[in-house]
Amino acid sequence: MSKGHSLNTHINLAVHQTYVALMDLFITPDITYIKSEANPADPISHGEPGPAGKRVFPSFKLPDELINCFVDV
Repeated sequence: MSKGHSLNTHINLAVHQTYVALMDLFITPDITYIKSEANPADPISHGEPGPAGKRVFPSFKLPDELINCFVDV
């Protein structure tokens, strides 16, 4: 990354680990900061599912032994 860093240490660590993992493959991620107002995923990160017409539904079914591991709220 050529510009700054996040104040969130977990994000910084995740970005660093991503770069390290991809370095040996000669892949350089192009990470761009997007302001919350312009980020279509921002409402989702705050628990707002967004309009029904824009929702993506999973194309797979969880194995029965994993179903109880997740709670739909």
